[in-house]
Amino acid sequence: MRRQSALVVGSSGRTCKRDAAVRVVPLLLFTLWWLTAWADILEGRVVAIADGDTLTLLDANRQQHRIRLGGIDAPEKGQPYGTRSRMNLSNLAFGKDARAGKFA
Repeated sequence: MRRQSALVVGSSGRTCKRDAAVRVVPLLLFTLWWLTAWADILEGRVVAIADGDTLTLLDANRQQHRIRLGGIDAPEKGQPYGTRSRMNLSNLAFGKDARAGKFA
């Protein structure tokens, strides 16, 4: 006995299930990418400054996150101008609301 397929062939000769998959898979991949992009954004208040390029963000759940600012090569505490660098970042960010995104 021969088994019959449940696939329906469209007028163009392709199967309808394949057409549906071709439309749905890119949408699903885009949705997953979009959700992961939103998951990497933190919002909160700056509660501490470690040095000229590192701060601590307190989120709505009262959890602290250590944030290292990308693209900044600031002196560390023990280096020349390290204290001045920390004070400048503190003047800009301490006690203010901030958003931090994760970039690889």
